[in-house]
This record gives sequence, structure tokens and C-alpha cells, in this order.
Amino acid sequence: MFLLQRESFHAVTTPPGLNLLKEAREQQPHLVILEENPTDLPGMAAWQLLQADPLTAHIPLIVTTKRVLEDESLDDKIAFLTKPLETKLLLLTINRMLFPLPQKDEFVNLVESTGIVRWEAKVLLADRKYITLVRQNWRPEMDSLFRPGEACGLERILKDRTILRYEGNLAEIGADYVRMAVKGPIERSQQRQFLRKSVELHVRYRLPGEFYRLTRTIDLSGGGARLAEVPSTLKVGDVFEAAVILPSERGKEINLHSILRWVRPLNQQRQEAGVAFADITPEQRRKILDFLYHL
Repeated sequence: MFLLQRESFHAVTTPPGLNLLKEAREQQPHLVILEENPTDLPGMAAWQLLQADPLTAHIPLIVTTKRVLEDESLDDKIAFLTKPLETKLLLLTINRMLFPLPQKDEFVNLVESTGIVRWEAKVLLADRKYITLVRQNWRPEMDSLFRPGEACGLERILKDRTILRYEGNLAEIGADYVRMAVKGPIERSQQRQFLRKSVELHVRYRLPGEFYRLTRTIDLSGGGARLAEVPSTLKVGDVFEAAVILPSERGKEINLHSILRWVRPLNQQRQEAGVAFADITPEQRRKILDFLYHL
């Protein structure tokens, strides 16, 4: 759960078994991850249940299992992963299932092997094996940077500033097109809108109807903070008052409403937390960024 929250996914849990179908119909998730146990619904049976219902047939499924796997990949919307899970493999599988291929006429960046040079181009066609781009604004020096058979990457920047990177190699350069062979999995990262630095600052916060409590930041940005510990009674999505105390402001507090975005349990009573500032003003943000810049 923490891993998914840390990667900015909203995740909910549900008991195993036939309750899975009921929850999937009601919640309409973008993806289901099923931990397969001998006493519960097998992964393939769960997949067949989801596929048989028109309300859930579109939902992809990842099954984690201790079984020795044979080739059970019957569809792009189902994947079997062996436990113990490799974190990177799980995230790559999630990204592949959640983020479709580039669409026709979408602008992307073709990236040469060193990652330094990028060429912006429009998508002509895309499937799981090849992504074909319209060859426009192709400068003469591009011929020495992008050569058929050499490694390259392709980057997409989504509206929420998520960066998707596809690994592969350059398959073909035609008179009016460039074709990339997709070889590797999709990697996902997030462009940060604001500078973020590791810094320990005092924070006073107050839950609705309670007195102020004290915690500290682990890191801070103009858009949010990571707090060292808050009560485990706080849940993702909760809003509470927080006052950040900046040394540059001579002890004056910056009062903000904070939304809990993710948590990581420390013990039964306490948890680490990531918060976003909900109502920060331009002046408050400027003070925080000025402080971070001069650290």
C-alpha cells in the first residue's frame, strides 16, 4: 500500500474471494492487484469473473503468486508476478497496464542513447512493438545522432506532469517517418512543479476539534512536505491545519491547510506522512521557495 501511495497512486484494499467482483463493480478501479492464496479465489478464476461482467471486463489484473509460473499471459490486461515481489518489476507492470501507448498526432520526444539530445515529433502509429513518428524538422546533424539499430528512448509528458519513458532502438528512418522498436518496459517518473529539499523544520498541526501538536519535516517544497510522524488515526485524504516555522521568517508561522496524500506506518500509533498544501498563497509559496533556495 505504501509503495503505491509513494508513487502517487490512490490505493484501497478489499478482502479476497468473491467480494472482489462486488468491489470492482462498485469502485471501478483502474487496476486490480490480487494476492493469490491457496484458500482464496485463484488468479485465473478472478480474471474470468472480471471478464464475464460487462461492468468490469475493461479492468486489468495483476496476480501475485507463490506458484511456479508457466506462460499464463493470455491477454495484455492480465499479468502474473512471482512472490516475493521485485518492487521495480511491480511498478513497471503497473505502468504498462495503466498507461496506454501514445495516440496518433500526440507530440513526444525521441531521445538518443546518451539522454542529452531530444527530438520532438508527432506520433503517426503506435503498437506494442513499434512507435512510428512523422519525420519533420529533422536537421542534418540528426543523422549522426540517431542511427538505425542504436539504442534510443521515447518520452511522453502527461497533463499531470507524469513522464513516461519507453526504451528501445531505432528500427528504421524513412523519407517521411522514423520508426522505433519498443524493447523495454515503461518507466514512470514525476516532474516536480516546485523545488524540494531535505530539511528539518518544526511544524505545528491541529486535527479538527483538537489542540495543536508538534512534528517536524523530513523534506519541504513549495507544494507540500514530508512529515516525520503524525497519528495513525489520520487517513489519506484528510485535511488538517498546519503551521510551518521558517528560520528566515524569524520564527513567524506560515499557516496552511494540508491534505494527506500518503502514509507509511511507523508503529501502531504513529506514521510518516506526505502532505500537499491546499490553500497556499503566492506570497507564502515565495517565502518557502526563497528559504529552500538559500539553504
